[in-house]
Amino acid sequence: MPKIEIKEPTLNGQAYVIKYAEREAFFLRVNRGGKRYTNISLKTSDIKQAHKNALSAYVQIESQAPKTKSRNLSFAKICELYLQEKEVEVTRGQLADRSHDLYRQRISQRILPYCRAKGIRSIGDICKTSFSDYSGYYLDVTQKGKWKSDTNGLSAGTINSDITTLKAILSWMVDNEMLDPKKKPEVKKIKDRKNYRDEANPAFLPDHWKRFSDELYAIEKQSLDQETRWKRRWIIQWVRFQYQSGCRPHETAQIRWGDCEVVRRSDGKLSGIVKISNTTKTGGREVAMNGNTLQAIKSHLSKGIKIRNEQHADLNRRITAEMIKDKKGNLVTEIEPLVLPPSDDDLLMMNPFFSDRSMYHIEHIRQWFNRVLAKCDFDRKYTLYSLRSTHISFALLQGQRVNLVAKNCGTSLAMIQKTYDGLSSRFHIDSLGFFQSASVSNGEDTLLDNMSQYPAGDQERKKTAPGARRAEATARTYGKKQKRPKAVDLESL
Repeated sequence: MPKIEIKEPTLNGQAYVIKYAEREAFFLRVNRGGKRYTNISLKTSDIKQAHKNALSAYVQIESQAPKTKSRNLSFAKICELYLQEKEVEVTRGQLADRSHDLYRQRISQRILPYCRAKGIRSIGDICKTSFSDYSGYYLDVTQKGKWKSDTNGLSAGTINSDITTLKAILSWMVDNEMLDPKKKPEVKKIKDRKNYRDEANPAFLPDHWKRFSDELYAIEKQSLDQETRWKRRWIIQWVRFQYQSGCRPHETAQIRWGDCEVVRRSDGKLSGIVKISNTTKTGGREVAMNGNTLQAIKSHLSKGIKIRNEQHADLNRRITAEMIKDKKGNLVTEIEPLVLPPSDDDLLMMNPFFSDRSMYHIEHIRQWFNRVLAKCDFDRKYTLYSLRSTHISFALLQGQRVNLVAKNCGTSLAMIQKTYDGLSSRFHIDSLGFFQSASVSNGEDTLLDNMSQYPAGDQERKKTAPGARRAEATARTYGKKQKRPKAVDLESL
């Protein structure tokens, strides 16, 4: 930078008229924050004329963003820096790992490909209209995902989630003075016209649930040895837990023994309280569920540990008797350790036959689930998430308040209303009776626990519950207090 020979304040001290050495014309020097300055030629060597030209030059400077090195930063690099900051939030416990992964997925699979397609490579390429066509672009795509599977446009929910992340990145850029606020793009979300009642994870219909549970218990009866029988019963216990708790599969995979508590209520029934980790999709919460189901799962694990230790004891006896050889023909001398009882840090759904005390992979569970469904030959496409949908549907049809169901299942009131509105007409509760049929397996536990018909005295509530729920929705809309249906404890499900 040349040496300053003349420096005079102008425009009430908001800028300076500068004369640099070896420069003929005067310059206007404006501070842009910190140690950043913008200089513009006043195109005159006369000091008085320079002061006169200062105002128009100042307006020109303020109408443009400061020229910094950040304008040359690629948008991909900006996204990387944004994710690094989010990763710090994860380590501090302020953001769930899953949320960070979702941000990365949205950026890498959709936001950055859009930028490449539209020629947005650096910060300097961003303007007000840079992302105005984001929604239309992805409504028209014919392929999606890492494996380029065919699609007829992305869903409104996916696009709106991307836009939420994109807005957060742009605001972060403005806050860090990487982007001129005047050039910050406006990105509008689109209307979600999806029919959530025909969601991809439908709840089981009553007769379908009966047939599914019969086929599920049949897989256990077909097994011969103790280990195989235990492993197939594990699948049954997993399905029971998903239905009774309403948890998402990834939430169940993180539940540990220390997160579970079984208490006896004043009426003598058992209630289960399960703490969901704050690293899951919607953060931490406590789930109320059937305590008998929780006890059965714990008892089943203890039985599996006993079977495994009996196997190890028999193997160790043969090793001691020098009866076991390896593939090379050498005698095996290492004794197999016994499986220790579960501790508070062990997974609730752990498999004692795995040396690392882990549980079955979700794909293994899905294969068994689909195998059972194939035998049923349903005309509806049920998924693992259908167990959660069935839990929510049953709770609503029993007259449970929507806000309590939403809180127990870790979802929003709006999503419950949007997805499950109209259940009474869909399931024809008055004529069908949800889960009225009882199923008997071995006399101890069945998938249809607490699914029997409404007890005496509840017939009136059964008839009025759907209307009462509509009245409650009307009250929320118009602010009028309406009578609510009698609550039913989730613990009784």
